[in-house]
Amino acid sequence: MDNLRVYFGSLQHAELTIACVLAVSLFGCTPTAENTALMAQTPAPCSVQHQTTDEPQLDDMAPQLPAAETVRPLTSEQWVLKSGQTFSHLLQPLALSEQELLRLAELLSPYLAPEKMPAGQTFTVKKQQQVIQSICTELSFSQYGCLQPSEQGWQLELQDFTLTNAQTVKQFRIDESLFRAASKADVPLAVSNQALIVLSHFIDFQRDIREGDEVTVVYEETQRNDGSRQSGQLQAITFAGKQHQLQLYYFDKLQGGGAFYHQDGRLAQSFLLKTPIEGARLSSKFGKRHHPVLGYTRVHKGLDFSAPVGTPIMAAGAGKVVHASKMGSFGNMVKLEHGNGYTTLYAHLKGFAKGIKVGTQVKQGQVIGYLGNTGLSQARHLHYEIHRDNKAINPLDMKRPSHIKLPDTHMARFAKVRNELNSLKKEVRIAAQQKLPEELQAE
Repeated sequence: MDNLRVYFGSLQHAELTIACVLAVSLFGCTPTAENTALMAQTPAPCSVQHQTTDEPQLDDMAPQLPAAETVRPLTSEQWVLKSGQTFSHLLQPLALSEQELLRLAELLSPYLAPEKMPAGQTFTVKKQQQVIQSICTELSFSQYGCLQPSEQGWQLELQDFTLTNAQTVKQFRIDESLFRAASKADVPLAVSNQALIVLSHFIDFQRDIREGDEVTVVYEETQRNDGSRQSGQLQAITFAGKQHQLQLYYFDKLQGGGAFYHQDGRLAQSFLLKTPIEGARLSSKFGKRHHPVLGYTRVHKGLDFSAPVGTPIMAAGAGKVVHASKMGSFGNMVKLEHGNGYTTLYAHLKGFAKGIKVGTQVKQGQVIGYLGNTGLSQARHLHYEIHRDNKAINPLDMKRPSHIKLPDTHMARFAKVRNELNSLKKEVRIAAQQKLPEELQAE
């Protein structure tokens, strides 16, 4: 209050009057009788007293500004490309112009061709107040990209995932089939396919597999910072069965390429697979037999495998497709040329795998078709033939190239790889044993 007296005392009379009026209006105070008398004589401060009043207060008299508009949060939606749907059709609800869609396709094309996008490709669309902020998608296992609008038009920002590489070991016992047992043990399908191809050089999956046979696989695996995993090359496989005991290791000779070898360095891969199908029953062997449809005896030039319709059929070896269409009594048939006078034939197929046509180069173990019942066939099955110099031979008589061995220049490095893989398998085996109850550990 003393401060107010000093302030008002410095004002001229007219100014003092105005100041007091303002004080009354703003603070609900009134001049005292003493101050009123002073006002008539010399400039003097007025005494301000706070009073409770029903008149409007300062907050009531302040101009009423409109409330600030609330900023809406960023929204995120997952858009998944469906089978038969195009990239531009997927983004149609965004009401982008044709020029914008062409620009987006142009930006993505070096990494992900819009016309070849697979069904299931996922796009994350982020908006704020219905304005597109970004359209993001995975470009590869190691990279993703975000399409973003800017003053210069649409731009693509690339981001790399953080990757961690490791070697993974999985053990499982075969019950009904290799694939089913591997799947129960969470072994990736790509690894199961590699294991099947490797073992097919030695094992007839219809006759040699027994329930309880044990398999251990070691394979490369890459993990992303979002938890996703991608399997790589099968590094080693151990098969402990009643009919076969195998320990095989993958070794890359760098310039000579990679292959599987026995512990002593002998090559563990044959030129052609004995059986190009997994889990099938051998329903007819090579040689003379009574034909079930024609009703007379003639030479059966291959093997017949019975399995459910649609079971994948693999190429028995690397080669070139020389036939992929209907062929008389064979129905849908694929014929592969492998070089050195060898050809293989796969008949009665339901259909052909994508991309299989005359001139296509295939790898050993690549899916080329699916088991069916086309042509002169009494029941669903695969008819498989091997020809050498245009003469049919029994696939079960194919010998393994056990005489081929790694040269001495590679043996030291191979031994190091083999020993490291054996140590890794041993660690996993010991850890699994320690988890068992004491009475089972003793067995």
